[in-house]
Amino acid sequence: MKFVVCILSLCLLIPDAVEALIKCYVCDTLGNSEDSKRCGDYFRMNNQDAIDCQGICIKRRGRRVVQDGVEQVEVYRQCYDSLNQQERCFDETYNGISVNSCTCSTDYCNHAEDNQVSIMCISLILSTIVFFFA
Repeated sequence: MKFVVCILSLCLLIPDAVEALIKCYVCDTLGNSEDSKRCGDYFRMNNQDAIDCQGICIKRRGRRVVQDGVEQVEVYRQCYDSLNQQERCFDETYNGISVNSCTCSTDYCNHAEDNQVSIMCISLILSTIVFFFA
């Protein structure tokens, strides 16, 4: 039984040969549209608002100085096609501002404030628990 659980867990860790589509939210806080208002820190999009993407999802958040030193938060939620398809957070320059960017690889995952826990990490933890305590 332990052997079967370990093999199944390893199968989850091996990436699929065929790249599957993932559901990502695609919006930003630029402009005054209703979607722009729903896309920010107080995220209010529905699963129907997500689109199919190849690759992974990304959420970028930064601050832009607009007038008289007033800062405006900008949030971008998008599909992200990158050679590095790992879930991670990193700092970068995007659209002329410094942003914190987090990538994720499960459906609807770029809604979150923080990077999501990887399904691979969960699988590894569960298989370890089952292996040692079952």
